Amino acid sequence: MLLISINARLEKLVSEIKDCLHNKYESVTESLEAYVSNRINEIDSINKEVVDEREHLQNLKKELELRGRELEKKEKDLIAREKSFDKHQEKCKRELLKEKEEIVRQWQQLRDEITRMEELHKVQKGRIRLDVGGTIYTTSELTLTRDSESMLAAMFSGRHNIKAEEDGTIFIDRDGTHFRYILNYLRDGGIATDALPRSRQVLRELRNEAIYFQLHSLAQQIEKLLK
Repeated sequence: MLLISINARLEKLVSEIKDCLHNKYESVTESLEAYVSNRINEIDSINKEVVDEREHLQNLKKELELRGRELEKKEKDLIAREKSFDKHQEKCKRELLKEKEEIVRQWQQLRDEITRMEELHKVQKGRIRLDVGGTIYTTSELTLTRDSESMLAAMFSGRHNIKAEEDGTIFIDRDGTHFRYILNYLRDGGIATDALPRSRQVLRELRNEAIYFQLHSLAQQIEKLLK
């Protein structure tokens, strides 16, 4: 009887243990399933956020690439406009310089014209008739006084009283043939070598006239030809 009672109590104890373990297992399983389910939901939520963020980043990347291409195009357009502006500016500078040079040229031309007109006025106002060794020359006071160191400049400077003929002609007792070279020298402010006579004898005679009239530069030029 005692053995039966012990076995019965053991069976009851084992049954209670099994029930307890079963209940514990079910409780742990439910808790684990709930935990796993919550984690899965969190993972799904995180994955959704990652997907949304990735999509947002892709859209942002496309937008930045589009803006980058627009900026690159604007930069190219700006460079092209800058080059065009530089070319236009350089063209304007050349045109302005050309216009400035033209204005300077016209001003110089006007000044030269005024100078020539003033000289012409002086020539017309101070016309002088000369009889050089029987040859008549008509010239001006401006021409005769051009070389300030010459004898002719001294004669017609107004410092000396020069006697004129009844018709106003002033007589100079020198070679009238060579005097035309003297006048051309004074008129042009010098004389070209090829405008002088070729004959050495005539050159020597002309040198004497230049020395007489104290035209030192002309005399030196002739000296060089005679060497």
